Amino acid sequence: MKGQRFLAIVTIAYIAYGCAEADVEGTEIVDTGTGSTVDSDADTDTDTGTDTDTGSDTDTGTDSDTGTDSDTGTDSDTGTDSDTGTDSDTGTDTDTGSDTETGTETDTGTDTDTGTDTDTGPDTDTGTDTDTGTDTDTGSDTDTGTDTDTGTDTDTDTGSDTGAECNPVDACCDENGSFEPQGTVCGTDPCPADECAGAQPDLTFNDYPAACDLTCDGQGNCADTCTCVATSTACETDPADECCTATCDDTTGCGSAAGPCDDVCGVGTADLITDQTCTGCGENGAQGICSGGTSLDCTSTSPNACTSTTCGGETYFCSITDTTWQWVLGIPADDCSDGCCTAGETYNNCPEDCDMPLDTTWDENEEGWTRLPIDNTNWTLGTVASLTCGDPWETNQHFYFYYSPGVNDYAISLVSPIFNLAGYSAADLRFNFLFREYYNESTPAETFAAECYTGVSWVEIWQVSETSYDSGCHTENHSIPLDAACLDREEAQIRFTASGGNSDNIWSWHVDDIRVH
Repeated sequence: MKGQRFLAIVTIAYIAYGCAEADVEGTEIVDTGTGSTVDSDADTDTDTGTDTDTGSDTDTGTDSDTGTDSDTGTDSDTGTDSDTGTDSDTGTDTDTGSDTETGTETDTGTDTDTGTDTDTGPDTDTGTDTDTGTDTDTGSDTDTGTDTDTGTDTDTDTGSDTGAECNPVDACCDENGSFEPQGTVCGTDPCPADECAGAQPDLTFNDYPAACDLTCDGQGNCADTCTCVATSTACETDPADECCTATCDDTTGCGSAAGPCDDVCGVGTADLITDQTCTGCGENGAQGICSGGTSLDCTSTSPNACTSTTCGGETYFCSITDTTWQWVLGIPADDCSDGCCTAGETYNNCPEDCDMPLDTTWDENEEGWTRLPIDNTNWTLGTVASLTCGDPWETNQHFYFYYSPGVNDYAISLVSPIFNLAGYSAADLRFNFLFREYYNESTPAETFAAECYTGVSWVEIWQVSETSYDSGCHTENHSIPLDAACLDREEAQIRFTASGGNSDNIWSWHVDDIRVH
């Protein structure tokens, strides 16, 4: 039909799903325009017909046909064709009809045909044709006219395509349906809680961000996971620190706490320093300082002389070496004449170093002796000028039990302070004794006794009675062995006890210069 042209165009519907492409046959459109058709469909043309071309064809263009053509119809072309355009046909063409073309075709445009085309009419095409559809013509077409198409034809594909583009349904597809570039942030994933790791000296604090970024892969997919990178801080103290200890808390991070201070110890020194206080701790990297504490002197007049103490976990002893008092490590073994009564030394085997366990003169005071009952006044410390028993009793201060105030059925004691008998397997009680008689025939008799303490009870080791003496003054020096149950004790004691029915029956009992060795 002259002046008319039927163009079958298949449009592709575009469907975005999962960003993959598929072609679905569209709707056939009749094109009666005067434009040029560009076919960009990558289809395959099959022509199985028989073509007869008796015309004069002129083709000065550049043709590119990479498709597969199959023509099974019978074609007759008696026209004169002139094609000066550039043809590119990469589709697959199928022509099963019988075509007769007696017209004159002139094509100066640029044709791109990626569809499947069947054209049996005389065409004159000077426009630009775009055909991206799939065209199929199985009929018998006869075109004896001369067609001129100077318009611009656009084939619209309403089919469904998936693969090159995507829907803007998430953060990895933009508003135009294109993939966001790889690395585009598309979400976040929570990071682990901050934590402490390791132990001293490799204690660290791992500070994690609140979340890490999920990113697009460039193909429309958002990553499921991401990597959280923590900022790690070493929990430590300053290299010059003296006493701080590095700490770590899962919430607050690294810090430090006050630790113990080292004692200042040393053999041959006169001073030891213990129990210092650590200050300056709290922050990470703190520099603690030890100060204060207790200073222990070793001199002949210090309370530490010949005593031991612990410094830095070791035992030091304050002793004299040659003529110098100093701290030495450990308690010396038996070393008589070193100025200290130590180890197995006693007054018995090393009087140079060891004092008597008990040495009382009462020259100045009571020296720790006590009365029992404590409110008793019969026991008196002093001198008795009117004693008429001579010196030293009349001029030397000493303890004596006086009959007044008179007491009946009594037992009144003078008790020593505690002294040390550790290491003693034998010891004697030595003292000076004076008795002044008044009446020697009392009943019951008045008595005077010496006792030692076993830790459980008192044991009598010596006793005299007023009936043992005549009237007047009686002076004696005694050395009495202590009972074995009273020996080798760190808390030993002795006492003197006056007892009887009536204190008026005597004048007085006297003791002085009490020694145990």
